[in-house]
Amino acid sequence: VADGYWNKPELTAEKFVELEGRRWYRTGDKGRRLEDGRIEILGRIDLSEVKINGVRINLPEICEALRALNAVRDAWVSAVEPGAGRDPLLVGHCVTENAGDFDAALFRNKLVARLPAAAVPRFLMRHERFPLTANGKLDAQSLARDAAAFIKSPPLHSSNDENVAARPVYLQELEAHLVDVWRDILENPDIDLDSDFFAHGGTSLLAVRLNSAIEKAFGVRPQLTAVFEAPTVRQLALRMKSEAGEGGAVLLAQTDLDDTAPALFALHGLFVYRDLANGLKDTAHTYGVFLEEEAQSQNSQTHDDVKDAEQLAARYAEQILRIRPQGPYHLAGLSRGGLIALDTAKLLREMGHEVGLVGLLDTNAPQTLWRARISNTKKMLRTLAGRGDKKFSGEDITDALYRDAHRRLAASPYQGDVAVLRAEISDFGARRDDLGWSGYIDGNVSVAEIPGDHLGILKPPNVEKLAAHLSAYIAKLSAQ
Repeated sequence: VADGYWNKPELTAEKFVELEGRRWYRTGDKGRRLEDGRIEILGRIDLSEVKINGVRINLPEICEALRALNAVRDAWVSAVEPGAGRDPLLVGHCVTENAGDFDAALFRNKLVARLPAAAVPRFLMRHERFPLTANGKLDAQSLARDAAAFIKSPPLHSSNDENVAARPVYLQELEAHLVDVWRDILENPDIDLDSDFFAHGGTSLLAVRLNSAIEKAFGVRPQLTAVFEAPTVRQLALRMKSEAGEGGAVLLAQTDLDDTAPALFALHGLFVYRDLANGLKDTAHTYGVFLEEEAQSQNSQTHDDVKDAEQLAARYAEQILRIRPQGPYHLAGLSRGGLIALDTAKLLREMGHEVGLVGLLDTNAPQTLWRARISNTKKMLRTLAGRGDKKFSGEDITDALYRDAHRRLAASPYQGDVAVLRAEISDFGARRDDLGWSGYIDGNVSVAEIPGDHLGILKPPNVEKLAAHLSAYIAKLSAQ
């Protein structure tokens, strides 16, 4: 098996022995040889070693790692049997002089760097002093009872005083999705933002499953050590947000579909598409694609300064390709998001990718909106521009967004089919059935009217009809 323990001659002499001219290793298992030659395992001679996830764990080595931590004066490890057929749960006992010196998350992070993943204690407990037997020796049985009781109801950190309203919507929604993933992996409906993954039954094997689930949901695969270093939903969400960089994509609804099922990418709006995603979960994986500035915003949809359309399309395309390197790609967007979806679809086609559905959700064609000069429009645009009481003309932002789109699309129409899904109630008065898009599309323009107003088409019960139309379009394109 090995030559011995590194720099531990006493332990090597104890465990590695010579018998009948051969070198043997004392495993610590107790057994007997049966008449037919088989060996029956009866258990362990001692509990200094346990097996977790198929890995043999030496408990004294964990104690040594705990004692090496600053502020830890003494340490012990209990291996609690959770039930038949399940691996033991490791509980680390730490004696610190002051309660403020005990930081379970910090201690665990340091242990991750020193120990195999399976050897990192699932739980850490603080003691002022260890209990002793009548003979003055450490009472390991008493600590084991404390550990068993601790496992049943581990304390959870609470952050109820946090100003939730001041936190970005993206972060709040990311946390909500991670809670759903953790509840599924841990089979525990009581998981909340401050639930410790390992305190609620997580193992190194479940951490691997968690990483796979996160990759499927968010398109990024954290390092395996991430959940050890950020063991709560809140901590892991903050870490993922900081690593998002230029943006990312989030699976908006869990589905039972496999990885070959169609995917719809909803642009510019983050989680305003969540109800739509639930309505599409039997048809497609629906991803909300966002850029960095949306992740930082406290609103679900940003309306920042006008950006170069081609640059925006390139950034959105980059996030889409991270999720799915190969098409076909189905895209959709509400309002300005429809324009961005069309630009992104055009770029993907130019890159040689197959594009399926482009859904324009109550998105007016450039010239249609350009000519809309009613007072409600000016009021809305003034709000979006964030100019307060300053003098403002509706033409400012309209020209910047839609004159440029008109120029580009009139000169080079989109080479493909689009679906225009218009709201029944409009702030713009009478509108053409196709919202003016037929002049900009070199392909088929399908039109459907959805009950509700501009934002209402994405809310129940109207969103059910919207989802039905999109499902039909996607199914038709997938069958071709």
